[in-house]
Amino acid sequence: PWQLTTTMGYAPRSVDFLTSTPVTAATVPSVTTHPDNQTVTAGATATFTVAANGSPTPTYQWQVSTNSGSSWTNLTDAPPYSGATSATLTVTSATVSLTGAQYRVVATNSAGSATSGAAVLTVYGPVSVSPSSLRFGAVKAGAGSAIQSVTAAQTVTGALAAAFSI
Repeated sequence: PWQLTTTMGYAPRSVDFLTSTPVTAATVPSVTTHPDNQTVTAGATATFTVAANGSPTPTYQWQVSTNSGSSWTNLTDAPPYSGATSATLTVTSATVSLTGAQYRVVATNSAGSATSGAAVLTVYGPVSVSPSSLRFGAVKAGAGSAIQSVTAAQTVTGALAAAFSI
């Protein structure tokens, strides 16, 4: 469709110079790529990405839920988050406390909004073994038996190497 206006800004008359401008109808956003679940180790970076179309081009707002999707909170660009209003949300230096958090995006334009599916973040913590000195018992092959002690700084070699594992 075309919209006619005069250079003077009022309804056209036969003596006025007319200009025409194409009018594009706005379309409600549609999420075309939903975010995927992410699994990282503690301290690593997780990235969630979406795509949406619509006219005019939609804006993005990432949200987080920490209660299995019962309620959602808009994110801002504050640690550990960046890209809260872009197609890619980055979670920097993820902590184990973020495990189970769900992330989704709301794409919005003048015609309406669309919400993506939710993606879950899983963060595995570093493995720590305590106490720092571990002792393993082993039966020595052959005559007699003995106990072999191994600390974290030692390497087991030779015939007993196969008997020790963590």
